Amino acid sequence: MAAAFDKPAVVMLNTDCRAYAPWKNKGEIVFWEGKTIDALPTSAVVGPLLKLRSEFGNYRSGAAKTS
Repeated sequence: MAAAFDKPAVVMLNTDCRAYAPWKNKGEIVFWEGKTIDALPTSAVVGPLLKLRSEFGNYRSGAAKTS
C-alpha cells in the first residue's frame, strides 16, 4: 500500500518472502529469519526507522514535509 500511494515505509519481511519485497519504494526493508516476527529484534528496526525519519521528516498523509 505504501508504494502504491508513494509513501515511505519500513517493511518487515521473513527471509522466505524476499520475492514479495516492495520494488522501488521509498523506505527500508528489514528481513528476519525464523517462523514468526518475534525473531526480529527491535534493534534491527530502529535504525531503518530513524533513517527514514531523517530522510523524510515527520511524513504524514496529506501533510507537508516538516524537515
